[in-house]
Amino acid sequence: MSLANVANPVVQEKITVLSSLVAGTVTAVLAVVPQCQQASQMKASLVKAAPPIPLKEFVGSYDAILTKPTGVKDIDSFTKKHAIHYHGKLVRALTFGFAN
Repeated sequence: MSLANVANPVVQEKITVLSSLVAGTVTAVLAVVPQCQQASQMKASLVKAAPPIPLKEFVGSYDAILTKPTGVKDIDSFTKKHAIHYHGKLVRALTFGFAN
C-alpha cells in the first residue's frame, strides 16, 4: 500500500479484499491445470483453505466489494464503472454481448 501511496484505510481494505478474492480464485484454477509446475503444491494448499466459490458467487462478491463506497469520489466513480457483468447465454445472445 505504501508503494501505491494508499493511505485511506477504507481503500486499503477494499484493495486487500479484492486482491485476496482474485488470488484465491486464480490459485484454485491453476491447481487443476496439469501442466502447471506448482499444481501439486497448490492442491496441497487448497486442502487447508476453503474451496473456491462458484462463478456466480465470485462475480456477486467481487462486484459488492468493488462498488462499496469508500468516501473518495474519484475511486468510487471509477470502481462503479468496472463491475463484472454476469449474464446467461440467452441474454448474451439476444444482445450480441452488449448487455450491461
